[in-house]
Amino acid sequence: MSLDHRPSLSAHLAASTSELLHTLSGLDAEALLRRPAAGEWSAWDIAYHVAQIEVWYIAKLCEAATPEPAAAMARFLDLWQTMRAQALELSRSIPIDRLDREGLLTGVPDWTPRQLIERMAAHDLEHAAQAADATLRASR
Repeated sequence: MSLDHRPSLSAHLAASTSELLHTLSGLDAEALLRRPAAGEWSAWDIAYHVAQIEVWYIAKLCEAATPEPAAAMARFLDLWQTMRAQALELSRSIPIDRLDREGLLTGVPDWTPRQLIERMAAHDLEHAAQAADATLRASR
């Protein structure tokens, strides 16, 4: 007989989430960008990393929770679509005087917000074509 450890696993994840959010919330601009030492991550770097790896974790959870691959993909795409809807809303909220200003984006200081949005769209189209090609080849 197997014990169901899901509630304790979920509680542990909820507690670690709460601690990380508490640690990263409410920091001023200097604290967000301060690096403890050369080559070490700032709070902003840590937040970016955590959000970036979260997408991978969510994909794996979709696979684990959903036995059928197409249903797992549907769950994952639904979650990605929610994130993209938030990104679209953020893109619409960029003040016009910031849209073409360089130096606003950490890690890519020479990009403007407009270029970022254009690259997002180009990236989508590149992978839409790639996925169409992959599915076309698989159906032959």
